[in-house]
Amino acid sequence: MTKEKADREPPERGTDARVIYDLESNAYWARRAGNAEEEAAWEKAAEYARQAKRYGEQGI
Repeated sequence: MTKEKADREPPERGTDARVIYDLESNAYWARRAGNAEEEAAWEKAAEYARQAKRYGEQGI
């Protein structure tokens, strides 16, 4: 997530997009804090959420 994306209005609560946004935001702030291990964990969680969203859209 970039600073510009972090500063934008977040998606509506309760949506897949909001969950992904929140996970990416957590990774962004971990990166800003210099915590590479935490950043990697949040990025991995965001990737899993994006993958789950794709699978849901495909009916898998």
